[in-house]
Amino acid sequence: MELNILHLLLLLTSVVHSALSQGEIKTVLRLEPSRTQIFPGDSVTLICDTEPKSEPTGRYKFYMKPEHQDHEQHLTFWIKENNYNITSVKKKSDSGSYWCERYGIDTEGDRLHVIVSGEIKTVLRLEPSRTQIFPGDSVTLICDTEPKTQPAVWYKFYKKPEHQDQDQDLTDWITWNNYNISSVKKSDSASYRCRRDNIVGDRLYLIVSELPEPTVTVVSPQRPFYSGDTVTLSCDITPQYTDWELYLWNRDRTCITNKTSRTISISLPDEAGQYSCSGRRAGRPKMSSTSSSFTVSSQVTINSWSWRLRLASSLAVVSVYLLLTVVLIVKVRGTICACESDKASGQSIEDYEAQADVTDRRYLNVAV
Repeated sequence: MELNILHLLLLLTSVVHSALSQGEIKTVLRLEPSRTQIFPGDSVTLICDTEPKSEPTGRYKFYMKPEHQDHEQHLTFWIKENNYNITSVKKKSDSGSYWCERYGIDTEGDRLHVIVSGEIKTVLRLEPSRTQIFPGDSVTLICDTEPKTQPAVWYKFYKKPEHQDQDQDLTDWITWNNYNISSVKKSDSASYRCRRDNIVGDRLYLIVSELPEPTVTVVSPQRPFYSGDTVTLSCDITPQYTDWELYLWNRDRTCITNKTSRTISISLPDEAGQYSCSGRRAGRPKMSSTSSSFTVSSQVTINSWSWRLRLASSLAVVSVYLLLTVVLIVKVRGTICACESDKASGQSIEDYEAQADVTDRRYLNVAV
């Protein structure tokens, strides 16, 4: 009889201990990743656990009470998973208190208060960050957020050229957050913006500066140039930059590979043509623009003996004909006067003309 009473006391003690132990277990809701601030667009997961740890039961339920509201919302019915994911947090609708229920545990744990911070702003950044962009530079547009948050799923980039009203699509929807312009051109001066999922950012204004402008000038000799001259040209670039390391020269739009200094010498008439130049340097801008064409041509020279002989011969011929002309004029005038004074003698005008014709032929034969 005493043995039965002892067994009964042990059984009652076990039941009471089990009940007490069961009453000490409560549900605990954790947030992963654990953060002090949550921003719109973040992805978070609610995990339903117990304190102290206990074997999972396989059935869980999640609840929420939004801020400034009195009624509760069922986030799930009974599910097997002990977690609930919010893929993209929203500011207003996701701020509130959360808790969970685990099947078989009646003690409700503390509620988890989730406060979503200020709005996430989509920001377009330029890398490398520069105050001046020159043609030929390589730049990358980065679609980011302020404050920093998790990457988006989709991105899209837009461009609005100067003096236009509509955006142009630079990309379709892509999964990376950058767009590269490998070699900037003057036409890339425009405003840019990006879309991060459904959030469009402010515009980024990209202004492409002008390249330094060179000018081809004559060092020596002064114009006009003549055949046989050696002409020295200089490539003068705006004085803002002085550390030009290499000069590229073109003649008739063809690169002169063996002339890379600031000044060059050319021989006339063999190297006559249209000359232009540009500069290269290590810093930015790495190059200048190409200058306007400068025409180098030679005039006819009279320094050679052949041209002197030709000129002397031409002058001699001209002198003879001028002398002949003067003689003929004097002769004709004398003939006319003689004709007028001798009309009384009866000699006809035809006789005087015949006499003058004979004299003219004599002078012509002498000239030839």
